[in-house]
Amino acid sequence: MSLIKEQDAQEIRQQLAASITQPVQLALFVSAQSCEYCEITRELVAALCALHDDLTLAVYDLQADPERATLLGVDKAPALVVLGGPEHTDYGVRFYGIPSGYEFASLLEAIRMVGSDNVELQPATRAFLAKLTEPLHLQVFVTPSCPHCLRAVALAHRLAYASPYITADAVEVTEFPELGALPCDGRAAHDDRRAGVGRGCAAGRAAAGQAGRCTADGHAGRLIARGHTMNAARTMSGVHCVRCWRH
Repeated sequence: MSLIKEQDAQEIRQQLAASITQPVQLALFVSAQSCEYCEITRELVAALCALHDDLTLAVYDLQADPERATLLGVDKAPALVVLGGPEHTDYGVRFYGIPSGYEFASLLEAIRMVGSDNVELQPATRAFLAKLTEPLHLQVFVTPSCPHCLRAVALAHRLAYASPYITADAVEVTEFPELGALPCDGRAAHDDRRAGVGRGCAAGRAAAGQAGRCTADGHAGRLIARGHTMNAARTMSGVHCVRCWRH
């Protein structure tokens, strides 16, 4: 029995047929070591790939395929890398954890973006991206039940698709809580509010899902609900709740 209901499958078929103009490959990394959601992620992605001829699945094992994992910068499972074009080009679009709930919609959006070879960004954002000269790693912490995460993930992936310097991860933080709890690494942080994404210093406990207080301009001291902190952006100015992450 497919994990995608037939009614949903019909709608997804139509969406993919209307948007995919070049091949898309989903590179799925699994592991036999401590990966509770690897098998169900494989089933879900396989069911999705069955809905369009130009959407294919390649499965790798972290331990058995270390060269492929290193090439794509993957070090945990389950992980999905969205590759596009006949050469399976890596655009830096990543998902860590099972893409369920609202994150399934994020995966569909990423597939449509890569499959259409088209990304919509404001001219000011493109100008900012054109000035990048060194790698930038973005992490957006999400949960399957967070409806506000869609926009944040989509924006991060658009930036990655538009710039060879950016890698953008959608991280299911309940599967990888240690990532949300990482302390500031001491490096210079990027906080471009036009792009709406930041990197660098973070208040780890809030990013990991514990309650905290928003530090966005005009929101200082506002309590961040536990369910909102999953999408906290890493910025020099602190942790922003999901409702003002775009500021």
